Amino acid sequence: NVNLKYLYLYDNQIQELPEQLVTNNVKLERLYLHNNQIQKLPEQFLTNNVNFLERVYLNDNQIQEIPEQLLTNNVNLQYLFLYNNQIQELPEQLVTNNVNLEFLYLHNNQIQEIPAQLLTNNVNLEILYLHTNQIQEIPAQLLTNNVQLKKLHLYNNQIQEIQAQLLTNNVDRKS
Repeated sequence: NVNLKYLYLYDNQIQELPEQLVTNNVKLERLYLHNNQIQKLPEQFLTNNVNFLERVYLNDNQIQEIPEQLLTNNVNLQYLFLYNNQIQELPEQLVTNNVNLEFLYLHNNQIQEIPAQLLTNNVNLEILYLHTNQIQEIPAQLLTNNVQLKKLHLYNNQIQEIQAQLLTNNVDRKS
């Protein structure tokens, strides 16, 4: 159905997603897949939904790995929920071109390292939750362009040192 705007598949026992599940749903705005048993996301799963996709709910699953190109060109994406999974590594290109991204929830995973360029183009990012992971270091340039950032949660990790430059480039920061 090319006119489908909302797809609700949450609170099921889905373990695997077909790569073509939403391929032709170019008007899809919201995708609710949370609270399932999804372990792996197909490589090209959301690459054709570039025009309208605003919210993706993949939280509370068993996802261990995120495909490099999962959301690369979804320019209207505003909310990405990937918390309460088993993610260990974040692709550097995960949200690179998502200039309208406002909320990124990556807490309660097993993330050990944050790519330095992860948030390069996310100038509208307001909330970033990275708490309750296994992060040891936060790259100094991670938040360079995130002048709209209002909430940053890094607690309950394994961070031993914070670099002074981490917050210095965010001159427009509000409470």
